[in-house]
Amino acid sequence: MTLRILLTLIFVLFAAACVLAYDSEIALPEANNFSRPAFSATPTPTPCPKVSIRGPAQVAAGEIGTFRVSIPKGMGDTVAWSVEGGRLIGIEGDQARVASGNPGETVRVSVEAQSSCRVSDSLVFTVVDTLPEPDFGSLEGIVKDLNGHPLNGAMVIVSLPNGGSAKETTSNGGKYEFNRIIVGEHPCEATMGGFEADKESITIRKNKSARKDFALKAHKN
Repeated sequence: MTLRILLTLIFVLFAAACVLAYDSEIALPEANNFSRPAFSATPTPTPCPKVSIRGPAQVAAGEIGTFRVSIPKGMGDTVAWSVEGGRLIGIEGDQARVASGNPGETVRVSVEAQSSCRVSDSLVFTVVDTLPEPDFGSLEGIVKDLNGHPLNGAMVIVSLPNGGSAKETTSNGGKYEFNRIIVGEHPCEATMGGFEADKESITIRKNKSARKDFALKAHKN
């Protein structure tokens, strides 16, 4: 009986030793070694570009109005013009010429462009017997680079309500001057080869001289 108990005890001790030896060979992963699921950020959708039409709010009967569209880069060949109540005379670059109808009528000029998405804009003008005489002001200023050096030969362009534009080239000292600009708020930009265009908005008041200076940034080589 004693021998049987002794053998049983030896067997139990041997089995326990085997279990301990097996556990020591298993390497438990550290908390920092657990892999984490990878999350990919949802891409932000690219917003649709915008087009906008500028042109006169009134056109005299029998006259032709000129309308200009602001076109994002890369969409110049995908722009379509349409006219309701008038007649599209011709298209040249970013401008369309539209014949008016009879006094009191309204004409809608629309433009649509297609790229990754479809965008459009429209403008309505009224046909009148005669246009009132507009009021004028003047505009002057200097075009310089970012270091303050005057730029001779830069072009300053003021967009007008009738869809056209007024242009002046800077002279010595980078100076420019417009003697007669229709009263109102107008987009204006200064451009020159080798420089980025500087676009601003200017307000012209009746019989007043406005001033707008531009600073152009040179293109990187």
